[in-house]
Amino acid sequence: ARERVAELEAQAPARETDRARLTQAGAAEALRAPLEAAARSEAALADAVAVRAGAAQAWLDQGGAADDDLEQIIDELTGDLARWHAAGERESELTTVRAELEECRRREAEARDTVAALDEQLALIPDERARREAERAAAADTAARHDAVRQQCDLLAARRDAAREVARLGPEVEAAEAAYLAATTAAADAAAAVTGLLQRRLAGYAGELAQRLVEGEPCEVCGSVDHPHPAAAADDPVTDDDLAAAEQTRDRATAAEADAAETARTLRERRAAAQARRGDVPDAEDGDVEAHLGARLAEAEADLAAVTAAIATAERLATELRELDALAAAARAEREQQAEKLTGHTQRRIALETQEQALEGEVAEARGAHATVADRVAEATLRRDRARGLREAQRAVADRERAHTEAVADRDDRIAASPFAGVAEVRAALLDDTERAALQTRVDEHAAAMSAARARLLELELDADDDVTADELAAAEQAAADADRARSAAIGALRDAENVAARLRELLIQVDDAYAAVAAQAEETAAVTRLADTVAGRAPNTKKMDLETFVLAAELEE
Repeated sequence: ARERVAELEAQAPARETDRARLTQAGAAEALRAPLEAAARSEAALADAVAVRAGAAQAWLDQGGAADDDLEQIIDELTGDLARWHAAGERESELTTVRAELEECRRREAEARDTVAALDEQLALIPDERARREAERAAAADTAARHDAVRQQCDLLAARRDAAREVARLGPEVEAAEAAYLAATTAAADAAAAVTGLLQRRLAGYAGELAQRLVEGEPCEVCGSVDHPHPAAAADDPVTDDDLAAAEQTRDRATAAEADAAETARTLRERRAAAQARRGDVPDAEDGDVEAHLGARLAEAEADLAAVTAAIATAERLATELRELDALAAAARAEREQQAEKLTGHTQRRIALETQEQALEGEVAEARGAHATVADRVAEATLRRDRARGLREAQRAVADRERAHTEAVADRDDRIAASPFAGVAEVRAALLDDTERAALQTRVDEHAAAMSAARARLLELELDADDDVTADELAAAEQAAADADRARSAAIGALRDAENVAARLRELLIQVDDAYAAVAAQAEETAAVTRLADTVAGRAPNTKKMDLETFVLAAELEE
């Protein structure tokens, strides 16, 4: 145990050196932020100087000079750009006006062509209408014969049918008359037969009476009872049956004669009526009346077909004339509309041409030597941007120089109040977190090992030496406890210092960011202030007049 204590005590000078190094590093840590701030300000200054050099070269490349009054140039370019931007809008408007003018000219040409085409069509309509009206009148004249031709066709058809009926009834009449003649002959023969039978019957009555005479009895005729010369009886006597049969035959023949007479008379009347309907046809060749009438009917029907076609033609032409009149009216209405459109397009074209001329003059003035207003605006914008860039770079260098001076002064003041002689000693005393943690670990481990070794040695010595009093033991324990508390307090103070240093570094970063943001806002504020001063007639307004006076002067100049 004593050897362990001796070994640890031999390491004590090195640990004391470590403690001193940690103490020095702690003091230097308090100066880390000022050192870093000075270094950042120096780097920022170098960056600002480099940016200023680049901006100055860009300004020279743009045609500027090193001694140019940037504020005046920026203000002048800003005013010019305001006017040229307006002219740029006029240039866009000019493009729109030209496109609209081209479209207006196209529509004007279309309307003019349409009006010319309608005039040509309207010029053709009178001749076309006269031609169709003449055709319709001719067709109407032909159509006017329709009723007469129809009646002629009907009459010829009736006469032809009557001729056919006459031709058909001729043989029937001849047959009926022949039958009538035969019936008349038969009736005469039947009547003669009855007459003969009656004569024979009368002749046979005397013989029959003589046969019925009885001697001594009166005669049925004369009443005489004497019958000196009775008549002789006939060889073929006529009986009542014979007479009745002959009379029936006669009656039938008479009825047949009457029927035949009626039939013949009816047919003769029908043929006479047909002949009356047929009429006389003196110019019929070979007596073929039906063929002659059929030919005349065919001619009439052909004439009727032509008349019917003329009616359809007249109706069609009348419809076409109405359509032509409607077309002419529509063409005239369309012509009026197109003429109104043509007038409107012409007036619009004249207005657009006037507007184009005005815009061309304004845009040409705004373009200057550039191809377009946009090119001039782009060139002026680039020039103003480079002037602004150089101005802002100059301001940034001034700001960075001021910040660097302040940071260096603060750093030097803090170093002067510290135990360090200069920046080099502070930088040499600074430790990073890893080194500081390693030193602290070695110191803590040595202290812990020394405390444990001494406690063990004390126990062993107490066991070996009973002369140690209770007061001595209590004092030793109190000293060990005090040392442990002091060690814990030192460790806590070190951690608190490290936390404070980290927080300070974060605050420095936030301060830098806030400064950058405020710098941008300050630049915008300065620009607005300069614009307000310019409008109010204050510096850097070289005209020394406010905006209202400037506008009034410009209007008076125009």
